Amino acid sequence: KNPVKNFDFKSVGKFVAKIERNKEPILFYDKSLLPPFTYYYAGSNPLIPLPAINYDHNFYEENIYDTLELKKTIEKIKSPTSTFILMTDKSDGYKYDLTMTEQMIDECLSANYKVILDTSFYGENKNHTLRVRRLEIK
Repeated sequence: KNPVKNFDFKSVGKFVAKIERNKEPILFYDKSLLPPFTYYYAGSNPLIPLPAINYDHNFYEENIYDTLELKKTIEKIKSPTSTFILMTDKSDGYKYDLTMTEQMIDECLSANYKVILDTSFYGENKNHTLRVRRLEIK
């Protein structure tokens, strides 16, 4: 998987810069989205991978394994705006298969946050979609 070629980071970077609020954290469910996004993103808001990157010899592979972990990971991040921007993709894992499905993520976010924006961007392959959501703390 090569995220630079598969996803439309140029459009996503422009979109996020247009809709972001001052000091609103931008969260990345998949850490591999962060490096190519930073190339096209000109803003100054904090960019935060979920969960936080801890280097080990397993190729930086750390996944969120269930909805409770996702909720707790987001709760640890303090947002001065009471909102977050969350970027997700239809990833099935880089090195290991993921246990969280897109449906599980959607249900967790709907149950715990008010989703006030949900936009998808298609890359070269229509199966490679980036979703940008604004979440508001309920």
